[in-house]
Amino acid sequence: MKEKKTELDRFKHKAKGIKEALVRIEETLAPKSEDLDFLDQRLNEEFVGKREAQSFGFFIRNGDGEIIAGCAGRMGFKSIYTGQLWVHPSYRKQNLGRKLMDKMHELGRKFGCYFATVGALDFQGSRGFYEKLGYVVEYKGEGYVDNSTCFFLKKTL
Repeated sequence: MKEKKTELDRFKHKAKGIKEALVRIEETLAPKSEDLDFLDQRLNEEFVGKREAQSFGFFIRNGDGEIIAGCAGRMGFKSIYTGQLWVHPSYRKQNLGRKLMDKMHELGRKFGCYFATVGALDFQGSRGFYEKLGYVVEYKGEGYVDNSTCFFLKKTL
């Protein structure tokens, strides 16, 4: 069966100084790291001295090399954002999350970030953890999955 394309998938476009060409929009739920790096490079070039986008990750592995905890996120505009923090249930309440966040804060300071940010949904039960690390709620959004609340927290570095 032939894949059906819509007008939004392919269209003609003319950019400054370039003749009109047929372009297409790609959709992916798993973007390639080199494509994300490309966007970072272009934005960094365009906003020299302001953005310096950079991904980061910290991982804790057991003796078999399996990840038992990790955090990942992005830096840019003199801030550092943690988008993911996870600790295997068997290793929780052992300060691994705190150790990862401490490393992330150190990295942010090393790169001249003014503050750190994180998002937490109320059903995750992580807001108190971040507040113990010195984060304060900067924004509260309603209406997420199962009518939950999202808290956007911030900490000065």
